[in-house]
Amino acid sequence: MSTNWILLDNQSTVDVFQNRRFLTNIRDSGKTMKIHCNAGTATTRLIGDLPGYGEVWFHPKGIANILSLSKVKEKHRVTFDSANGNKFMVHKDDGSVRIFAESRQGLYYYDAGNDRKDTVKTKKTKIGTTFNTVDENKGKYSRRDVARATLARKLQRTIGRPSLRKYIDVVERNLLPNCPVTKQDIITAENIFGPDLGIRKGKTVRKKSEQVRIPQTVPVPKMYRKVVMAMDVMYINDIPFLVTISRNIQFGSAQALPNETYKSIYAALQKIIKVYSHYGFTVTHILGDGQFEKMDTSKIWAGVTLNIVTNNEHVPEVERYIRTVKERT
Repeated sequence: MSTNWILLDNQSTVDVFQNRRFLTNIRDSGKTMKIHCNAGTATTRLIGDLPGYGEVWFHPKGIANILSLSKVKEKHRVTFDSANGNKFMVHKDDGSVRIFAESRQGLYYYDAGNDRKDTVKTKKTKIGTTFNTVDENKGKYSRRDVARATLARKLQRTIGRPSLRKYIDVVERNLLPNCPVTKQDIITAENIFGPDLGIRKGKTVRKKSEQVRIPQTVPVPKMYRKVVMAMDVMYINDIPFLVTISRNIQFGSAQALPNETYKSIYAALQKIIKVYSHYGFTVTHILGDGQFEKMDTSKIWAGVTLNIVTNNEHVPEVERYIRTVKERT
């Protein structure tokens, strides 16, 4: 059985697809569907949109693409005559018919694989998915119109891939000097090539989202309430930042410094120590390298001990943290 087959199953009570190429906007449904069959029970939380039909469940580890006859008949008239063709016929609102023929295994299916070869444009149908190739679409127009449509699509990409409506508006308002295409050329390009993929990327939004869960706070053991903090100066485009990272709880901070004087560093350290104090932590030790050796600990915070590493050494915790910050930003 091909993964390009769409089965019409009178024993199924759910629509479930295995082939992601048939679906758009695959997303988490926020709930779990348990599908019971002879092979056992399969579960999935994913749903997708089958163009022209609606939402179906998506189970990537499944073995078939199944439309429930029970659900299909709720949307469309379905007929079957075993003596005349031996096939299910799903009648669409536009008068056309989708035919599900019997396979050698006795399954009634529609083979969408042939329709998907070299396809770029989807027709809106009431069930399943029908595709036209670019060559088929070009055959509906003259060579001149195809050439102008190709130019229109190339220009659309050149000016930053505006949406179809925005693109037409730009052309009609003469916002492009000496524009070589017209509104009709743009519409022809849309009919031949379909929507540009680059326009859709980043603009598709989730239709459903899960309920926000409030995380439960976990009490910090008392032994971690006393904090040992490492510090160093990080440079981004020659701008100094005081970076700190605490042992055990791994809380990091980065503060831009107006300059590298001790006065500025004192102020930055006091600010971050106040944050720790607000949440019930006590900074007892601060680790630094040689550039901080002449700092006066009494000007930092009462009860804080400043430990300076030996010459030509660095504090590994904060060095790794600086590297992480730079990599991620």
